[in-house]
Amino acid sequence: MVFAAKVKSKPTQFSSILFLFGVLISSVGFASTGQEKAKEEIDDNLGKIRVNIENIEKNLQTIEENLKIGEKNISAIDQEIGAKKKSYDEVSKNLERADKSFSETKKSEVEFRKGLDKDKDTLDMVKKDTDLTKKRLTTLQENQKILEENIEVDKENIDKVEKARDLWEKNLKAYQNAASELEQLRKELENQLKAQKEILEKNRNEKKRWSKQLDQQKKDFEVIQAELKKIPEKK
Repeated sequence: MVFAAKVKSKPTQFSSILFLFGVLISSVGFASTGQEKAKEEIDDNLGKIRVNIENIEKNLQTIEENLKIGEKNISAIDQEIGAKKKSYDEVSKNLERADKSFSETKKSEVEFRKGLDKDKDTLDMVKKDTDLTKKRLTTLQENQKILEENIEVDKENIDKVEKARDLWEKNLKAYQNAASELEQLRKELENQLKAQKEILEKNRNEKKRWSKQLDQQKKDFEVIQAELKKIPEKK
């Protein structure tokens, strides 16, 4: 910004000179002997008046320059105000965008926190399911062991039954041969034969029952093995 020059002003001295000039003009008519002296004073005063006029003209010129400087300053200030207004508008827009982004960020934070809580709940459920699965796996492994032992026992029982059946079949033949040779023991042997047949039938039924149970145990064993294969092994 350009600053205006200071204007020099002497209005009081100029008025005093005009007053003195009037007094001197009036005194000329009263003393002719002092005309020369009055003329000198008048000339001196006129010189001072000329100096004052020059000073006034310089002041007027300075004022004109100051007016031009003031107009330039006003124009510069107007431009500065326009630039500041433009900057203010841009800052206001940026503030509005920042406020909007801040609100969206807070909203996203809330959503993320909700997702975090949901994931935590899901993790807790998965942990519980994992614990239950581990317990179920342990139970299945124990059942598998029991079934394997049962299968071995069933096999042993079947072997015993088959051996007993073969033995009773041999005994049956022996009793039949002995019946023809020992007529006197026919009734006793027939009763014994009947008992042996009942036992044989019972053993056959037992064999069927055990065979059926073996088949069922094998199926259960295969099902459990299939279930175990579906469960990931512990690392």
